[in-house]
Amino acid sequence: MRPVSPAAELPPAALTATRSLRARIRDAWVYRPLAFAEPAESIELAHRALRVKPGESVAGITSSGDILLSLLACRPARVHGFDANPTQTALARLKRALCAGESLDRATALLGLAPRSRRERLSIWHDVRPQLGADAELLERFDVGAGLLNCGTTRKLFRLTMFALPLCLGRDRHRRLISPDSTPASRIALFEELHGRTAYRWVVRPFLHAGRRLFQHFVYPPALCLNSDHPRRALGDLLDSYSRLFEVGLHENPVFERFITGRIPREQVHYLYSPHAWDALALRCGDIRFETALIQHGLAQLRPGSIDAFYLSNAPDYLRPNDLRALSAALSRTARPGARMFYLSLDPQCPFERCGVPLTFERCASLEQSLARDDPVGLYRYIGVRVCA
Repeated sequence: MRPVSPAAELPPAALTATRSLRARIRDAWVYRPLAFAEPAESIELAHRALRVKPGESVAGITSSGDILLSLLACRPARVHGFDANPTQTALARLKRALCAGESLDRATALLGLAPRSRRERLSIWHDVRPQLGADAELLERFDVGAGLLNCGTTRKLFRLTMFALPLCLGRDRHRRLISPDSTPASRIALFEELHGRTAYRWVVRPFLHAGRRLFQHFVYPPALCLNSDHPRRALGDLLDSYSRLFEVGLHENPVFERFITGRIPREQVHYLYSPHAWDALALRCGDIRFETALIQHGLAQLRPGSIDAFYLSNAPDYLRPNDLRALSAALSRTARPGARMFYLSLDPQCPFERCGVPLTFERCASLEQSLARDDPVGLYRYIGVRVCA
């Protein structure tokens, strides 16, 4: 006899209520974490890859909003940002509102980039909140008084790294790794020593590998864990996955620099938080919009042949093959001849090629190699740059 699902025995009203509750839980826990409060990649590399010219149109992943906002310095006609996570959209709109109406000093204070008391931050928030509408309620689920940029996945990754490395390396070796006086050769020697240590080979690595399905939820946003096996891969072999961090270092790494030195990363200062950059953003912030949508759906809203540059971050890592095919079709439809596309992957292979999804964009192999060589972050194994044929 075929077993009957417990849900099938529920009255229609109870079944509807159960489905509504599941939808609410999914919406709250899967699609609304503050995944990226700051860039998890290099702003400089994005500018080199996209080469945006005055009057061009740009579309891409919102993420923290920083990279798309920084592209306003290139004086594009329009920038379109899309993100499936409404909290990322809300954060990017907050940053845009701060550019439009607040001083650099007050903006960095509210975001948590400058030291201020909780009372001062909440006072600034009280002034800014009416401009945000419903976005304010999304952001108030986090600790505004502590600085919203201290509430994202980047900080969780840093905490995990800084917790694990002293245990594996020892405090003295850990200090040498993050020291501004360390060299690539000295850091690589530390990596090789760590890789061969008994504690890592027989305790840490097996522990992380065994618990990778659980640990991923503490390090990566749940939506990414649902759509990709990359978080499990990375945590299952943490040291090898992030070995390039030893080569490029952490002290000048634009992702980790603020947490080690206490200063705003130099890339962010140059493109966003210097007085000159802030004034330029204030003049052009009306040319950018942020919407909540999957990237392939967001691109479908745009006119055919209207985009000159696509910034995808590593969003293709988290799309299933059918979604990748939809994204490829949307890119082809909206791209102008010669349009540039920049994307990354945690996997060493191009995500489109890995899934057998064709692209009407040709690879720029020499530029890819140059960017991979100069990448100051070291989190991504593949850097892709393509041009529309």
